[in-house]
Amino acid sequence: MTALFPDPFSSAFGNVEAVRVLGRRFLDLHPDETAAARSWLAVLKGTGQDDMLSHTARRIQQDLNDGDVVVVDGWVLPRSIALTCSALSLA
Repeated sequence: MTALFPDPFSSAFGNVEAVRVLGRRFLDLHPDETAAARSWLAVLKGTGQDDMLSHTARRIQQDLNDGDVVVVDGWVLPRSIALTCSALSLA
């Protein structure tokens, strides 16, 4: 299978398959987030690794500051992490 993302993207998120599994589970639990995940996928595809990581880090910090978290199978995650995982699962 041909990767949709360049290697720097994959290396930025470690075990991409584990990330996709988490993303699919999040969307199973929150199907209303699918549109947001698709939008986030478009953002991620349009950035380089450094920009992607800094943008994601800013979003994570903002989510934590705002208390914007979700629970997926006992994991408490910033919403932006759940959306990133979901975006990868849609790729």
